[in-house]
Amino acid sequence: MVKRLIEVALPLKEVSEQSAREKSIRHGHISTLHIWWARRPLAACRAVVFSSLIPDPDDPECPKSFRKLVRELLSRSEFKPRNGDGSTVEDTPRNRCLEFIKHLVKYENSNNPEYIEPACKLIAAAHNILHPGADGEAPKVLDPFSGGGAIPLEALRLGCDTTALDLNPVAHLIELCTLVYPQKYGKPGSRPVPEYIKRCVGPNWAKKGKGEPSLFDRGQGDSASEYRIDPDVEITEAEYRKNPLAADVKYWGYWILERAKGEIGRFYPPEHDDSVPVAYLWARTVKSPDPTISATIPLVRQLWLCRSPRRDVALKIVPNPEKGRCEFVVVEGEQIDFDPEEGTMRRGDARCPFTGTTVPVNYLRSQARAGRMGHQLISVVSVKKNQDGKIYRAVTDADTKAFQKASESLSRSKGQAGDQIVPNEPLPPVGTLGFRVNNYGLMKWGDLFNDRQALALTTFVRLVREVVQEIQQLHDPDYSKAVGSYLGIAVSRLTDFNSVLCTWNYTGGRGVGHTFTRQALPMV
Repeated sequence: MVKRLIEVALPLKEVSEQSAREKSIRHGHISTLHIWWARRPLAACRAVVFSSLIPDPDDPECPKSFRKLVRELLSRSEFKPRNGDGSTVEDTPRNRCLEFIKHLVKYENSNNPEYIEPACKLIAAAHNILHPGADGEAPKVLDPFSGGGAIPLEALRLGCDTTALDLNPVAHLIELCTLVYPQKYGKPGSRPVPEYIKRCVGPNWAKKGKGEPSLFDRGQGDSASEYRIDPDVEITEAEYRKNPLAADVKYWGYWILERAKGEIGRFYPPEHDDSVPVAYLWARTVKSPDPTISATIPLVRQLWLCRSPRRDVALKIVPNPEKGRCEFVVVEGEQIDFDPEEGTMRRGDARCPFTGTTVPVNYLRSQARAGRMGHQLISVVSVKKNQDGKIYRAVTDADTKAFQKASESLSRSKGQAGDQIVPNEPLPPVGTLGFRVNNYGLMKWGDLFNDRQALALTTFVRLVREVVQEIQQLHDPDYSKAVGSYLGIAVSRLTDFNSVLCTWNYTGGRGVGHTFTRQALPMV
């Protein structure tokens, strides 16, 4: 029986290098769509699928017709076999295939027909040669535990008839958005250009009396007599014809963003210099157990805001006994006359900045479980258009009031819609592997978000649902589900960066670190 190529040889060094390289690709890669823990590198999957479905051309039992096809399709000089040091090796059909794989697995060649088409033709020819009585021109690939969809994606890319299965609903949604919807709805010219795209060239305004926009389309105009009927985004008809699905996700995504700005933008007020806040840094607080003072302790592991070869910025703790709390001052460069690596937390225990008293971790946990752990806003980070770097400043009364107003708005929403708008299901019980937040009084899923975060997320969820209902009226239910799935995934990604378990990555001034840095919910 003829052996498959993967049974004989594979350029493991090059495949491994390309697989590792994928981790740093953050634009357009399937891994950026949604978190999936057991994700397989696309390069490795492409190499495995290709080499598993073609015979070893140098095998004595391999048909001569296949060897001939390898010579024809892989005749270019770049596929001439070489060692790792660049020296040539024996020019056989097998070595041609191995050299070809080195180019096939590169990320930039993922959709390059110069590499994908020869691979598809070789796989199809091998299928016809090895299985002459089989139905169909392409091999059938079944992945019953497909997870993030890397293997079926590469099988599809290489022209296979692919079926993917997974019991996990998140995996199923990822697979729909990567394997099914693009093929079903993303083909050029597959959908007529709708009216809202035809008029979508920059900001569009409609006066009353010139054709009333629908209630759904009404936004906030410059005056009460004007309505913004389209998001401020330009999508050409040619762009829509090229990929209707991508264009609709873009259009309705911008619609949601602008609608959200109108509803909750006031809770994230811009700075006086027109910079935009991108992060509000908080510290959890507990009452000091020292009986000689009545004060709260901010729980911070370190005080760096930014640390890079060009710039150092840190927070300085200033205890204020009169107010019974600590104030935080932003210092930079030579003003940093202390060690920002030392905050008030060390190995789970805390240190009181007022008296130096050590506060054991058991006390912190007991206070948290009793509902006596608070929080304090300690710094605001913003960015300015056309200006490199971030702007760091101390907290003002306006920042505190903005958060209070957001809390009041969330309370009103709960009163109108009920507490179910914020998830109140219980977290796994204390002791569950990967869950440590229960020890600190976070007992429900809704406890993982402060009031402003919960308000933002519930607003985006509601707007996605509104969009899905509107698209159903303009298109069809299945298509609305497809567009809504991508928008829902966007909200899910936002949730990962918008919880009380996010951290601040000060190295190089990078910014907010996401919740799931690992497959667990540890206390931070």
